[in-house]
Amino acid sequence: IPLPFKRLRNWLPGIEKRRYVIITANQKVGKSKLADYIFVYESFFYAIEHPEQLRLKILYFTLEMGKEEKFYEFLCHLLYRLDRIRISPTDLKSTNSERPVSQDILDLLQTEKYQYYINKFKETVIYIDSERNPTGINKFCRSFALERGKFHFKTIKVKDEAGIEIDRDIVDYYEPDDSEEHIQVVLDNYSNLNS
Repeated sequence: IPLPFKRLRNWLPGIEKRRYVIITANQKVGKSKLADYIFVYESFFYAIEHPEQLRLKILYFTLEMGKEEKFYEFLCHLLYRLDRIRISPTDLKSTNSERPVSQDILDLLQTEKYQYYINKFKETVIYIDSERNPTGINKFCRSFALERGKFHFKTIKVKDEAGIEIDRDIVDYYEPDDSEEHIQVVLDNYSNLNS
């Protein structure tokens, strides 16, 4: 999946299978917004625009905010991308009773064009806010992978606590049922993980 930034593509061509990407910076400088833009929104729209090249699933572990808030952010991004309408998630939810969201925007979100993208987004992106520790996240990802493929194992020799050599089966490789499906896992963010 190519990065949306042309000059950066000279050094980092895009999102590749079996590659980890870590976005680091100081607090409150927009790491989550950048990650959402690159790894969720641009990846999603690339998959929509190139269905013959890419089938995409995104597992998004949202440790910083809830699923609903993340979805409102997507709706705001969609409004801007399709019709250049700038609105914040706070305003879209009509949080301020003196400035309710206009009926025009609500009607626009119900149109066939918008519903197509909204439904595809719901099929593609899975927000998970129930897993907050590394073990739970690993189990969720492993279970998700086993629904879509299988692990192949190999036997190796290891020493147990007493120093006796025993056989142990370990994962050799994973074989997906659909080799063209691209699964991205986004964890936002590391500092909010439970030990």
